[in-house]
Amino acid sequence: TTGLRAGYHDAIQVAILPLNAELKPSGIDPFNLIFKPDVPKNISKRALEINKITLKELSTALAPESAWFTFEHWFEKNVQGNGFKKILPIGQNVQFDMNMIKEWAGWDEVRDHDYNYSDEFFEWKDMRDTQIAAKYLNDVAWFHHDPFPFQKVNLGYIATQFNIDKSGAHDALADCVMTAKIYR
Repeated sequence: TTGLRAGYHDAIQVAILPLNAELKPSGIDPFNLIFKPDVPKNISKRALEINKITLKELSTALAPESAWFTFEHWFEKNVQGNGFKKILPIGQNVQFDMNMIKEWAGWDEVRDHDYNYSDEFFEWKDMRDTQIAAKYLNDVAWFHHDPFPFQKVNLGYIATQFNIDKSGAHDALADCVMTAKIYR
């Protein structure tokens, strides 16, 4: 993203890694795309330092609307084409991702002011979140007067606790791989 505030900052990279029943990559091509922000003037330099996406990459990337159409095509081929109706998101701090994706997808205020196009593609109400799972495990430890298994609940720290490689951290696809390993 170009920062931390949905509605002000924008998504600029989205990755989706389809998993199989063993929660490993399914062999379906992942969706991974960098695209221009809606509002370039709101780009946080710190965000670009963290995600390692350059202004040059953004200047030659697809417009957000074209990126959405690219996602829809990928979805039709790889999700619906494999007999599924929606994507069940598994992520780290999924609420943040959901808000950014919803802003990218856009709202249909003519149809219903609360209707978001992403709702046709993602099963948001059933999303899974490794950050919430880590907090739950900390709660269980606290109730038993045990030390917290996770002193922090960010993706990098949790990956370290499971000896998971953090190469490429903050790249959307690399984060998908880490999150899938943590969830598994």
